[in-house]
Amino acid sequence: MTLRMLLFLSSLISIVSCSNPSSSTENKTPLSDTIFGNGFNGYYMRLEGAIANQPVVLHLEKLGDRFQAIYSYNSIGQWIPLAVDSSVKDSLYLSEQIPGNNWSETQLPASTWRCLLKNGILQGEWLSSDHKKSFPFTLKESYPIGSIKFAMMGFSDSAKGLPQAAETPVAESDFMFVVAPHNDWLNKQICNILNIDSNLSFKDGVNKSNTQYFADYRDQLKDIDSLRPIETFNYARYQTIMPVYNDRNLITLQNDFYEFSGGAHGNYGTLFHTYDLINKKELKLSDLIQIDSITLQPIVERAFREQYRIKVKNLSQVLFDPHLATTDNFYITNKGIGFLYNPYEVASYAQGQINVFVPFSALKQWLSPYTKSQFGISNNP
Repeated sequence: MTLRMLLFLSSLISIVSCSNPSSSTENKTPLSDTIFGNGFNGYYMRLEGAIANQPVVLHLEKLGDRFQAIYSYNSIGQWIPLAVDSSVKDSLYLSEQIPGNNWSETQLPASTWRCLLKNGILQGEWLSSDHKKSFPFTLKESYPIGSIKFAMMGFSDSAKGLPQAAETPVAESDFMFVVAPHNDWLNKQICNILNIDSNLSFKDGVNKSNTQYFADYRDQLKDIDSLRPIETFNYARYQTIMPVYNDRNLITLQNDFYEFSGGAHGNYGTLFHTYDLINKKELKLSDLIQIDSITLQPIVERAFREQYRIKVKNLSQVLFDPHLATTDNFYITNKGIGFLYNPYEVASYAQGQINVFVPFSALKQWLSPYTKSQFGISNNP
């Protein structure tokens, strides 16, 4: 098997360990300088600026030719995912993703971005969906106190299922994730999300995981059904981790995963992990809001109906049940809490993920003292 690392130098990856033990070597190059050195073909950026005089924060992640991006207006806090339609050198063409378009007969057109990224500055034009309004913008890389300037890592590996056969299926394994320079505790949490050995470097941990994955894959092929087309045994797994909140000593990491191991289609999903960097703790929903699921359920359902433009009275026409159940799969923004449901959780695979945002204002009487303190929310009605 051939390991193709998507970093600038293979020798440098081993410097960064999940546990990142300290070295006695004097005057060594700072870890951040090593990771962000010249030739690194990937990055994570947290950018700030304004669109139509409205302050925004953008999270942009790139490794090789792969992009992920998401932004929000500070006054609203609700995510707006961005799809990268095309990229040519430093030029990016982005389109905003509209929640509920696959749920409604009315497809809302998307606003678009045309921009140039250079030296940590994203500059361009925001164009409304009807092309009647356009606003120039300049977003600059910004890491306020309490945020992290993450580095990017990526590993792609593959293995033949039947190495001695003339025709063989192939398994692929792909990881793309952020690492936190000088934060051993958070790097260990990232290792846990990746399900790799936290006592090893990221490189060795991923390699160990891949070795086991490919061994299990070949073991499954021992009893291969000769009547099945060979391509149906092409397996794959992909995992991506990116920050979607990075401020106030709070980090929310989005863990996207996909796996195909035969069948009609692969399985995918997203899980969120929110960390308090000061207290070195992964937050639970109960740390943020003091509310039972019976009280929370109609609040989330109302937001779902509004954001997904649901007109039917009985939700069993669009969901498995006549109501939208609560979930502990949450993320935070500066203005609220989001809840994400993965395929098959409350609706069919074809309907995809459901992402519901609930502003703090709708939860104010249940906000914990911790949340009020973190986000500067007063106790006044």
